[in-house]
Amino acid sequence: MEKIDREKVAIITLGCDKNRVDSEVMAGILQDRGYSITTEEDKADFIIINTCTFIKDAQAETEDVIDKALSYHDKRVIITGCHVQRLKDKIIERFPEASGYLGINSVENIDTILDKVKKGEKVSSFNSPTFLYERYDKRLISTLPGTAYIKIGEGCNHGCTFCIIPRVKGRSRSRTIEEIVSEGRYLGRKGVKEVVLVAQDLNSYGIDIYGRPMLGDLVRHLSEVEEIKWIRLLYMYPFNFPQEILKLMKEDEKLCKYIDLPLQHISNNILKAMGRNGSKEDIIRLIDKIREEVPDVVFRSSFIVGFPGETEEDFEELYTFLEDMKFHWVGAFLYSKEEGTYAYNLKNHVPERIKKQRWIYLMGKQRIITSLLNKKRVGNEEDVLIEGRDKKGFYGRTKKEAPEVDGKVYIYNASEQDLGKIRRLRIISSREYDLAGVLI
Repeated sequence: MEKIDREKVAIITLGCDKNRVDSEVMAGILQDRGYSITTEEDKADFIIINTCTFIKDAQAETEDVIDKALSYHDKRVIITGCHVQRLKDKIIERFPEASGYLGINSVENIDTILDKVKKGEKVSSFNSPTFLYERYDKRLISTLPGTAYIKIGEGCNHGCTFCIIPRVKGRSRSRTIEEIVSEGRYLGRKGVKEVVLVAQDLNSYGIDIYGRPMLGDLVRHLSEVEEIKWIRLLYMYPFNFPQEILKLMKEDEKLCKYIDLPLQHISNNILKAMGRNGSKEDIIRLIDKIREEVPDVVFRSSFIVGFPGETEEDFEELYTFLEDMKFHWVGAFLYSKEEGTYAYNLKNHVPERIKKQRWIYLMGKQRIITSLLNKKRVGNEEDVLIEGRDKKGFYGRTKKEAPEVDGKVYIYNASEQDLGKIRRLRIISSREYDLAGVLI
């Protein structure tokens, strides 16, 4: 039989897990239409860049990637996603050689976009953000074996003064429980053991379509999917926390006792300037309640250092809070002055040098905390999802580590046959962020 050469598409994903899901949906739709999906940009006929715009570093990376893609003069480049949704006129002017400029609503009609580009059209498509994906049954999973993300909603209703996301993604909107559970079944049939539920704010899930928060109901229904063994929740806003989740964490073995609570700061002065609801006292009460209800819970949080007006006293308050709370995992970011946000026009911006010093100081403390908490796990027996292999050997994660952002667990006696499977492990040593163990 004569071999048919299929046109190749490379999809480059920048930014968050939610972008990854959109790219997987696009890849599946295009493969279903007969395109070949490749990771080799230099061999592709089309390069689709799914962009990020969250902070200046992400924007700079995005534009560097676009420049590189356009340096392949025989490729047709389509720029899509958050950065072009936000700054369409600037992107079109900055990269006139591109073949297409798409906002966030064009994920599921990417095949018709490519049809137009092949005819020589230069495509530009922008609308108010309303998109929620439905064609999950075509998704090409790009995560390591055993894990997949499910985006349960899009957009955000909060008014944080540092954040551009509501302007780019629109207001909070949810997918139905039935559709999400159906996607969970699809992923389970593909060998997925862990689903990671993501949205800008999981706590608001369901309000727009059911009239009340429905995250607990969603978890209960998703837990009924036999193939799914772990359910992980990421990005839970601290000031409307769904208390029923704590009950589920105690009752449902599938729901990971892992809470990602992005606090951003702890000083009441800075929380107010950030437009965050609630106070330091509210945050501490919530953390105490969670730990009382679920004593073995693992916390992850994120913080911004150098927000406009942040004094040495404000930062010391944050540092002391981190020292006292002893979260297992923490990410910290330098404040990024983003045009279009309320904070852009605030006074008393902190010099970059001071921001970096504070970041180093904060993360140095967290490195010690994580290292000590990991040492306490030596000797424990835990389930591990075996994901891959690098120069140090096979590795995976337990329920206490989220994919990509937390540490790894190296496994001395794993094999290729274990990839994508959950096995029982005894932890025998620890490092700063990583652990090591043997399968039992």
